[in-house]
Amino acid sequence: MVTADEISNIVYQETIDLITEQDSVIVIQAIAAAEEEVKSYLRGRYDVDAIFLRSVETVTDESTGQTSTVDRRNAMLVEIVKVIAVCHVIMLCNADMIYDQWRERYDRAVTYLKAVSKGDVSPDLPILVNSDGVAESPIKLVSNHKFNHYF
Repeated sequence: MVTADEISNIVYQETIDLITEQDSVIVIQAIAAAEEEVKSYLRGRYDVDAIFLRSVETVTDESTGQTSTVDRRNAMLVEIVKVIAVCHVIMLCNADMIYDQWRERYDRAVTYLKAVSKGDVSPDLPILVNSDGVAESPIKLVSNHKFNHYF
């Protein structure tokens, strides 16, 4: 879902290079861990395979004839994955970074994910469906067999 290049949108690349000693494997592992953490909050209610599939479309403007690419990923989840990934990286070292600020961002991201997993927040994400194509619901409505009195 997120690439190592996209991390530089929220923190300077020089800072990441300083912490990781320019080892891109550390950043890739932090992104993988962040994605798995986000998936763990969403797995029970949403189709995480569809959510984390990188979806880029090429769109042509009919009036000008120009083509451009449109990113179809959920922007909020992309930002959350980036924040969590950076938090995983800065746990290695606190070089030129305000740890409390990143901890607060991490806590906000996790609070949002918990609200999504409970159903308090409804992001625009594909719902988990079963093999019949019916949406899965965390709420199951069942009842006991009808009770009859025989006299």
